[in-house]
Amino acid sequence: MRSGQAIFQVLREISLGILPTMSRATTATRTQRERSSVRWGRNPLEVVVYAVTVPWLHLLARAPLRFLYAVSDVVSFLLFRVLRVRRGVVLENLGGAFPEASPEEIRRIAARCYRNQCDVAAETLRMLVARPEEICERVEMRVDIARRLQEEGRSAIYVMGHNANWEWAIPATAAAIPKLTLHVVYHPLSHAGFDALLRRMRERFGAILSPMDEAPRAIVRLRRRVTAVILVADQRPPSRSGWRTPFLHRETGFLRGPERLARRLDMPVVFVEMIRLARGRYRLSAEWLCDDPASTTAGEITERFARRLERQIVAAPDDWLWLHRRWRDRRVERATRAR
Repeated sequence: MRSGQAIFQVLREISLGILPTMSRATTATRTQRERSSVRWGRNPLEVVVYAVTVPWLHLLARAPLRFLYAVSDVVSFLLFRVLRVRRGVVLENLGGAFPEASPEEIRRIAARCYRNQCDVAAETLRMLVARPEEICERVEMRVDIARRLQEEGRSAIYVMGHNANWEWAIPATAAAIPKLTLHVVYHPLSHAGFDALLRRMRERFGAILSPMDEAPRAIVRLRRRVTAVILVADQRPPSRSGWRTPFLHRETGFLRGPERLARRLDMPVVFVEMIRLARGRYRLSAEWLCDDPASTTAGEITERFARRLERQIVAAPDDWLWLHRRWRDRRVERATRAR
């Protein structure tokens, strides 16, 4: 079981980019020399995992997608049916979000979720070597709003969730609007080597990456360019710092960062929807979330994002990332341990 969990963790860390983030203090104070010293891992096990894993990932990335999908089928079957890695978390998340669904339907959605996320891992790995044209052929673009903003010389904030293949939104948009600067705001991975690998995947297509706490300064530096600031904004916020709202039948915290950036810099906010049409085929659409952030009240933009994201998840529940502990409450856990 432990070996299966290790394999699954590597898949999540490298291709999904949802590792626990480094604290702001750690990020701010770590020098380049210190980062280099842990580039391969913070302990011998991490070094071995990284050294063994990365060459195989580069080799797999060169395989045709149909081969990667065959591997995805095998891996998803093992993870869900045999090893049952995080299966309890997924079923609990789905059960809370869809209380009216039968246990059989919940299990069917969960099985499709594992398959879809393994497909996303395979497609993300392909970004190591894929040509932009290869990805563009598989993503239907409906981004008239983004084109119009670019033509008007207006930068904007683009928010989306972990739906379908969110990673392919970067190369698809870069090819569709080549004059638009893509500025991806992200949470660094705790492993410097895998973080660099994910950065290289995205930067191959012209994206500029900034850690979340450096985003405002980076946006100011890029103010002379027409920029699309891209944030995947459905992650769990730190305790007490998020906007709380009912979401999928539970009170849920949302990151305030996108709204604060929009209101502080008076940048319009656009919702990005990535929909899976078929295996390896997607549609990316852009729609207004807020054109005048300065006139909104606190929490209004975040609330609009939560409602729009909720509709997307309900329409295609197997395409969201149910494998993380989205509703984990560390305060309750600490109180329980203290008893």
